[in-house]
Amino acid sequence: MDSFLAQLKHRQVFKVATIYAVSAWPLIQIADLAVPALGLPDSVMTVLLQVFLVGFPVSLIFAWLYNFTSKGIVRVNSEGVEDSTPQANMKTTLSVAGSLALVVVITLVCQLWLEGQASHKENALNVGQQALVQKPLSDGKKESIAILPFVPFSNDVEDEFFADGMVEELLNLLAKIPDLQVAARTSSFAYKGVSNKTIVEIGTELGVDTILEGSIRKNDTTNKIRVTAQLIKVSTGEHLWSETYDREYRDIFQIQDDIARAVVDKMKVTLLGDNSSFKFVAETNNVDAMVAFGKGQKELAHRTVPSINSALQHYKDAARFDEKYARAFVGIADANILLALYGNLPKKEANKAAKEALDTAFKLSPNLGAAFATQGLLLSQSDAKKAESLFKKSIEINPNYAMTYMWYGSLLQGRGDFISAHSLFEKAYVLDPKSPVAAYNVAWSYYQSG
Repeated sequence: MDSFLAQLKHRQVFKVATIYAVSAWPLIQIADLAVPALGLPDSVMTVLLQVFLVGFPVSLIFAWLYNFTSKGIVRVNSEGVEDSTPQANMKTTLSVAGSLALVVVITLVCQLWLEGQASHKENALNVGQQALVQKPLSDGKKESIAILPFVPFSNDVEDEFFADGMVEELLNLLAKIPDLQVAARTSSFAYKGVSNKTIVEIGTELGVDTILEGSIRKNDTTNKIRVTAQLIKVSTGEHLWSETYDREYRDIFQIQDDIARAVVDKMKVTLLGDNSSFKFVAETNNVDAMVAFGKGQKELAHRTVPSINSALQHYKDAARFDEKYARAFVGIADANILLALYGNLPKKEANKAAKEALDTAFKLSPNLGAAFATQGLLLSQSDAKKAESLFKKSIEINPNYAMTYMWYGSLLQGRGDFISAHSLFEKAYVLDPKSPVAAYNVAWSYYQSG
């Protein structure tokens, strides 16, 4: 053993091992800082560590066989090398050690500086979060509900569209109630056809207190329709209310009214201080218009050029079926604006078509929240002050329209008011937690905050 240790010392294996370990540490530290800064994947760091580990025994084998001398790299034998070698190696060792010590010091200084910067960013983010806490998303806790797509007991695809359209209109009725928080269509319809989740699980994911679900059965022979609806409390799975309606097909809008009133009554929501004063006014009394509008909403949610074009055609069909259907004209405006953003429709042409559709919508329904939101989006680039007032008006009329918060947040974000924009994006995400656009806006806000 003494002879072996002497050979290790003689062949400078200990010296090489020490230099390798001392040099590897700062290099790993530098890589640890550089990899995330350069946006490289974590696998790069793993590969570097593997290289250092594999290189260690290789360097020891090389040290056993060879030595650095004043005459270059020479093969070491058991008898040793020339007398001048140790002195030359000592100078080289001191030079290398000094350089490595300098690298270590620089690395430590850089690491401390970067940690200080990270701490500064974290403090700034905490301040931003404190500001968000000081500005609550709502004045108080509201009762909340999600309306799931009603199940059609038929293989006819048109019956499915009919059921979706009825739920769309029912959702619009309840969304106008100031004291009720209603999950957006995008999120509710994300569970269409989902059979592996319970109502309690769905309600928990959507963050609502209650779930309204139901079914529709049409009889084309007798022109009768049966609608079954039930209201479920998410926290317990308890059925708060259920009802079956057997009516004429043309009475579908009266059924919507009855369901809306029953839901409000069972949830004990205060409607503008007086339950009897609130009127559920259907936005259309034409079944074909209702179905066409529902198809448009489904297509518009996909946010692709073909789907937006398809949505535009459905909205035009809805307006053709019912020329007094204001929401159909808002849909036409939305589709034109989005075609300019996502497609190649000239902005001037899109804005003109959107303005014409909005003018018609306001003539038909001067107090339509969705119309004010779309007009705000239309004016966001040309008149930010006017656009902001329109968004506020939209929220005042319909506090459950998620798109208003998203568009308003984008306006404030472009102005540099990131805290207020973040608050609006969070509100939109609460109303529409399954919307990819709403989720992206919230994520981007956090990214900008560091």
